[in-house]
Formats: sequence, C-alpha cells, structure tokens
Amino acid sequence: MKIDYNILWVEDDRSWYDTTLELFRGTLEEKGFELKSERKTSFQQVQDLILKDSLQKYDMLLIDFTLPNSSDGDKIIKLIRDSDIYTDVLFYSSAIENIRDSISKYGLEGVYTASRIDIEAKFISVFSTTIKKIQEVNSMRGLIMGETAELDVEIENLVMTLIEKYEKTESDLKPIIEEKEFNKLKEKVDKFWDKYSDFHNYFPKLDAIKKWEILRDLLKAQKPKFDKFLEINKTYQNEVISIRNIFAHAKAEENDKKMVLKGQFNKKDFEFDEAECIKIRQKLITHRNNIKSLKDSIGIKEMKEPIHPPPP
Repeated sequence: MKIDYNILWVEDDRSWYDTTLELFRGTLEEKGFELKSERKTSFQQVQDLILKDSLQKYDMLLIDFTLPNSSDGDKIIKLIRDSDIYTDVLFYSSAIENIRDSISKYGLEGVYTASRIDIEAKFISVFSTTIKKIQEVNSMRGLIMGETAELDVEIENLVMTLIEKYEKTESDLKPIIEEKEFNKLKEKVDKFWDKYSDFHNYFPKLDAIKKWEILRDLLKAQKPKFDKFLEINKTYQNEVISIRNIFAHAKAEENDKKMVLKGQFNKKDFEFDEAECIKIRQKLITHRNNIKSLKDSIGIKEMKEPIHPPPP
C-alpha cells in the first residue's frame, strides 16, 4: 500500500455514491492518505475484474448487497469466496441480516457488514484495521522514501518535457547547469562538458535538488503563467527531498512505550512519531497533486517511466 488508498466500490446509486465518497475522502485526508475509488454497478463488472487480475490493486472492497440481478448478494459473495480473494470486504445494505445469513451460508471470512445508515463509521473502522501496519513508523520509512522517489521521477520528466515544449537550446541550458552544479567549482566545468556532451546525457546525473531547481528556472521564465505552481512548490526541497534523505538514515526505537524514527542527518538529530508521519504524508500528497495540476495545464500525459536520453 502507498499513500493512495484504493477501493473498489460496487454501487448503482450514483448520487448516494458521490455524497458518501466525499465523506470518506475527507476522513482519509486527515490521516494523510489519498482515497482512490473505482465504481462498478453490476455483478458482471466485478466478475470481469476478478478474471482480469483478482482485484489485486485494491485495499478494500465496498459492495452493495442488494445490487440488481445479484441474487440478493449471494452470487457476489460466492464469487469472492471461490476466487480466493483475501482483500477486506465491506458489504452494506438496508437489510443487514440478509448479508450475515449469506456470509454464514458460504463461510466467507474477513468480511465486514454495515447498514447504509452507519456505513461511514464502519468504513473508518475497516480502514483503520487495514492500515495498521502501514502506520507503524518503521514501515513508514519505506513508504515515504518510495513516494519521494516517484516525485523525483516526475520532476525529471517535467524538465525534459518543458525544454522540448519551449524549445530550449543547449546554449540556453548550459548556463543553468553551470550555475547549479559548479557555483563553487568553476574549474571543473571544462572537464564536465568533455564527459557529458548534451543535456539529455548529463541531466539524469544531477542530484534531486539540482533537477528541482532547473524545473523552477524553466517555469519562472514563463512568468506569470506558473506562479501558482511555483508558490506551492517552493517548499518542495524541505518537504520532499530533505525528508527522503532524513528517512534514509532513520531507525526505529521505542520512546515512552511508543515507536518513533530517530537518527542524525547533517549533524542534526531528528525524531518522528506517527503524528509527524501523518503530516509528512499530507505534504507529499499536496506536492504530488500540484505536479499533476502542472502537467494537466501544459498538456502532459501520465508518464510511467523516466524519459531516457535519445539514442546516439
């Protein structure tokens, strides 16, 4: 599980789904997770997904027990049981006893039930159970480092796209690199250019801070078009890059009967408990959404892999 919390929601009432989803979304944001929900409306759609990948991407399944043509829920319960799916399932209905009877009938374990009236409280309860391990601070180290690494890739892809979109030449880019990489080491410039012949070749070799600074320089040149992004993004170094570096040097310790992450980085001591980890996740979500908005504004489609240098 990552910062995204993925649910498959089987519900045919669109209005009720939209309203309830927003309630759930707000709760998860407070916990530092971003809710991603995929809605289906029929038994057949669920069956198609199970045949495709056994619902592996989802952290929880929410299923309306009284879906049309679902034999009062029996059919979908039997399908989940026969498919060896172990994802937590929350069935809900106005007639909750019917759900419990079917669960007992088919011997389905790891299933939760709720009426439509109390579904919000039950959802929060199941969510809290499924993220119990992820909230342990020792696991949080890997989660945060993984998320910050993905943001590094986004920065790299954005820079490469922007230099093409705004037709930046090597003569435009070379001074930027010299300023970022050799501010105090000018004597190494000639050796650097002998080794790395063009931007596509040397840019991936730069550290995350330099890539971030180059992105900001390219966007500043288009002022005021990207002012909103730049304002939110100005804390990126402290809230993403530095956090990733700190967590790489952290270890779990017990402090006052609770687990914390402690360590030292750049001769400074640090300590993070669960509450601090929640704040970090919330900031990572803010930066990820800010990058997504930037990509949308300049027409960049989702990129799953880093842009590689062109072939020689």
